[in-house]
Amino acid sequence: MQGFAGGSVFERIPVQDAIGATIRRFKSVAASRFARTENVSLGEMIGSGTAMRQVFDLIRRAAPHDVNICIEGESGTGKELVATQLHRLSPRADRPFVTLNCGAMPESLLESELFGHEKGAFTGAERRRPGKFELAHRGTLFLDEIGDLSPRGQVALLRVLQQREVIRVGGETPFPVDVRVFCASNRPLAALVEAGEFRADLYYRLNALTVELPPLRRRREDLPLLVKAILASLTVRLSRPGLSLSPTFEDKLRRHAWPGNVRELQHVVTQAVLREDGPTLFGTFFDPQQTCRAEAASSPPSLRSQAEQALRDAQGNKSRAAATLGVTRKTLYRWLRQA
Repeated sequence: MQGFAGGSVFERIPVQDAIGATIRRFKSVAASRFARTENVSLGEMIGSGTAMRQVFDLIRRAAPHDVNICIEGESGTGKELVATQLHRLSPRADRPFVTLNCGAMPESLLESELFGHEKGAFTGAERRRPGKFELAHRGTLFLDEIGDLSPRGQVALLRVLQQREVIRVGGETPFPVDVRVFCASNRPLAALVEAGEFRADLYYRLNALTVELPPLRRRREDLPLLVKAILASLTVRLSRPGLSLSPTFEDKLRRHAWPGNVRELQHVVTQAVLREDGPTLFGTFFDPQQTCRAEAASSPPSLRSQAEQALRDAQGNKSRAAATLGVTRKTLYRWLRQA
């Protein structure tokens, strides 16, 4: 479109909004290629072990009821997949599914992102813009990394959940919103409430039910199914038919601690496909780590000790330490300040 209409003409066409709306509608539809056998999958989630079957059962039970749900689990376990499937199985399935990463949103823009703004509300507000709550009206709003939400953001979110109405930044007239909220956190929200980092009243508003996702190291029986699904996807994406793993590579995968969970497994298998020739993958580059730091200590470490250890491992690089922990730099600083 830029080739045909540029400058101010192009800016007046709401291309970004159109693309976003289209993506949300696609995410609301249960695609037929994900319709696998019920006892080993649910939507895009795969697992035949007891832990995942319990998760599948909880999703099926909770999805039809119009309650807010919190999804907890380590980074890379598939929390957004759970939120998507809850939406697909809910009465709101034909309505929008809107997402917002709270950890990636600057505090100065948070209210505008959540509630929208009027034209001229601040410098750069050249037109009225709907917020996430308005876009998700009669649908579902997924708030990822809710534990990183600032105290000011927590107050604003609580007000909307209580009053079920929003006021755009720069506006004066409130308007009602009907939104079901799913939130996700890679740290238990109850622990954050106890540590004084998260409002208890907001926690209870968001958490009618908690869905806990098990880490991959505690569901190793699902490794063959996950690898099979990953290889099937890579066969299409990379035009590599007939892919399989050697027994040596399979043994390495079983012995690895998987601190990065399913996302790390996807990374390892993809690297093998890209770095090796032939249909059989040997994982010659892969060196399994048999001890996961999260399970090495006899008792769970404090948030501060986790931050300090990650900082030492990253040789003082705060950005790298925060990425290792799966949190933002702002959260890393807050952990380091804890007594």
